Amino acid sequence: MTTLNDGGCTLYIELSKTPTLDSEVVCAEFGGVAELSINKIGGGISQALLLKVEDIRDKQWDRLNYKVYDAEREAISFCCRTISSKDIQ
Repeated sequence: MTTLNDGGCTLYIELSKTPTLDSEVVCAEFGGVAELSINKIGGGISQALLLKVEDIRDKQWDRLNYKVYDAEREAISFCCRTISSKDIQ
């Protein structure tokens, strides 16, 4: 799910251990998303097997602090300003 606010985009990704309804779920919130690329996703549950976060603040990109990407399947990648998470189950 994405939302637009104050000219920026917020991306929410729900992460779970297993694809069952009773699995523990963590919701990751990525604020100020840019350069979003989505590949090989759709048709039900999609897997990001190895989601990595790199600190890119030293590159001094305008308002971007992190690069997030799926290192296994290259299913998703983007840069963002903020990252937070919360348990939802």
